[in-house]
Amino acid sequence: MMLLDYMISALGLVLVAIVLWRGSRQSLLRHYPFFYSYLGYVFALHILALWGAQLRLPGYALVFWWGSAVAALLRFFVVWEVFRQSFSPLQPIRQIAGQAAAFLVTGLAVAVFLGSDKLSSLYRAESFFPDLERKLGLIQASLLLTCLFLARYYAIPLGRNIWGLALGLGIYLSISVMNFSALELIDSFLPFWRYIRPLSFIGMAGLWTWALWSYAPNPQPTASPEVERHGLERWRNAWGEARTAVRRVVGL
Repeated sequence: MMLLDYMISALGLVLVAIVLWRGSRQSLLRHYPFFYSYLGYVFALHILALWGAQLRLPGYALVFWWGSAVAALLRFFVVWEVFRQSFSPLQPIRQIAGQAAAFLVTGLAVAVFLGSDKLSSLYRAESFFPDLERKLGLIQASLLLTCLFLARYYAIPLGRNIWGLALGLGIYLSISVMNFSALELIDSFLPFWRYIRPLSFIGMAGLWTWALWSYAPNPQPTASPEVERHGLERWRNAWGEARTAVRRVVGL
């Protein structure tokens, strides 16, 4: 690794450490346990990456890629944190939002995994792991966008913690998906890929540092129960019609 690589990795590690430190000082860990579980794993992975690169251990690259793949899966913890904090179990919209999210995940998973014409890349680590990250990032970004759209649609206010958490992850996932896609299409993009992704991670960690510096829960919704019930009934009818149309198309 070059000096610039070490500096970028160290900066990302410091920002993650600050978020974890503030989480323990402000008792945020018990409010957002799924998010901090993911962040704790990322912190350990960063330390392992710096240590392994310094010692040049055999098999380090493969271990790092597998660790990164686990981190990509654990990002669903962050998406779940945004969902469960945005939609309280007492809100009737949570069931509808959960159904819409499950439908979206199923559809996207079938489209991006079973519809891939590069199944042979599953046997090549240099192709498999970037492709996996890109596909998981697309699903996670779509889920985040759905959560934020439903929260906006039903006038559910989001506090600084959840809004910053969702915004930071959403920006990072968007850049990551475009980054991996460009890498697959343009070989000359490789020198830029080495820096765009870690720099976008630093941006996400910096935004999380600001958003989670102290506990700022979601404000109480201001919509009246009548307005909420009317909007929920309208969404339930539209959702029911959409599911019926899909079943007719697939023949179920």
